[in-house]
Amino acid sequence: MQRTNRVISLSQFIADQQSKYDEATGDLSKIFRDIKFAAKIVNRDVR
Repeated sequence: MQRTNRVISLSQFIADQQSKYDEATGDLSKIFRDIKFAAKIVNRDVR
């Protein structure tokens, strides 16, 4: 596996990983998106 210094967003990473699996339903991706959203809310509220 070749590593690159390409910076991608978490959303793009999730989509890229999901696309590698034909049987993926998107349920795990939705959980990750929900966690990302919750983390943004927590970050905003603790400032």
